[in-house]
Amino acid sequence: MASDGAVTQAVALKKRPPAYPAELARQEIPGRVVLVFVVGQSGRPENVRIEYASHPLFAKAVLAVVPEWRFEPARDAGGHAVRTQMRVPLTFLLD
Repeated sequence: MASDGAVTQAVALKKRPPAYPAELARQEIPGRVVLVFVVGQSGRPENVRIEYASHPLFAKAVLAVVPEWRFEPARDAGGHAVRTQMRVPLTFLLD
């Protein structure tokens, strides 16, 4: 959901993937996390929360990297950066 007046969506510039938790990899457990956050006007994630995690270690892995993520923020018709909410599903699969 973009803020009122947003005409462009936020675009990921730097989005390092989370590390697969070693304990879960050894057990060959796949996982899924749904992450919800706001991309602020500065392009940094804010108000980060886990909406769903198939295992707490997957959630921990995601929360460890999200502070490093950067985005080109959403823009309004005048070109001004606006806050926008994002919902990002992440899947952990073994090769």
